[in-house]
Amino acid sequence: MPSSSPFFSVILPTFNRGHLLRDTIRAVLTQEFTNFEFIIIDDASTDNTQEILRELHDPRMISIINPNNLERSASRNLGIDRAKGQYICFCDSDDHWEKNHLITLYKTIEINPNAIFISTLCRYIENGKARDELSWNQHHKAIKNCRDVIFYNEPPPSSSCYQKRAAPDLRFNPDLVVNEDVDFFCRLVSKAGSLCSICLVDAVTVSFFVHNQNTRAQYNDFIARELYAKKQLVGRLKISKRIAHEKLRSCRHRYVNSFKKKDSQKLIAWGFALVGYLVRYPKDKTNKSKVYDFLHKGLRIL
Repeated sequence: MPSSSPFFSVILPTFNRGHLLRDTIRAVLTQEFTNFEFIIIDDASTDNTQEILRELHDPRMISIINPNNLERSASRNLGIDRAKGQYICFCDSDDHWEKNHLITLYKTIEINPNAIFISTLCRYIENGKARDELSWNQHHKAIKNCRDVIFYNEPPPSSSCYQKRAAPDLRFNPDLVVNEDVDFFCRLVSKAGSLCSICLVDAVTVSFFVHNQNTRAQYNDFIARELYAKKQLVGRLKISKRIAHEKLRSCRHRYVNSFKKKDSQKLIAWGFALVGYLVRYPKDKTNKSKVYDFLHKGLRIL
């Protein structure tokens, strides 16, 4: 390695992702920028993860094995504890980095040395085809600070890195199973306050694979949990009211829209979802508007 201290620490937690893990690790090891350490946390996998790690061994790789499944937040925290790099990157075991991912981050840091958070764009791949591509909005008229930028754009962990010295004690909240990354990065930039500097790069360097084992593939359940998580984060992170309103409204709309189907079975599914929504939000004065909003949008879509 070019220096005794790595520039990047790449943290990858894995749990039963052997069908994608080999390609993910290879994509990291073949980066154009090579000054990094690669911390892989095997989160009590029961597949062929260890076999893959032995096959792809590299001196930059550091392996940690959890005897019990701790989930990704706690596993990332173990990686942060071990990290020696100036900047910490995350890569999930079912994502894929283009060869220029780290060099893109590095060049951005060279130009913007005061930036504590940097993220590139990603694309979503489903059934071998690009389904969607992330884009940035840093100029929304309601955005007032870096925290709002992060909350509104939701940069994925696999596209992002942050300056470790800016928040050496910062860790993921293991109690959050959805939007734990949004919470982490918002708290990161909040620590910097008025001195915060972030860079959102207009270059697609990461692919996110949607498959039946990750949370986004479980669409209805994921959106329901995301809606709950966002409600909790809005107050705790003190997100600007307009940004909070837009994100929650968009999340509710996607939840209802997830039941937009052509056959009767899907209509029945939406009906069950409505019943669940009514149980979750009793018709008192505070929550009645939420139920009406759900009904209105759901019936209009169907």
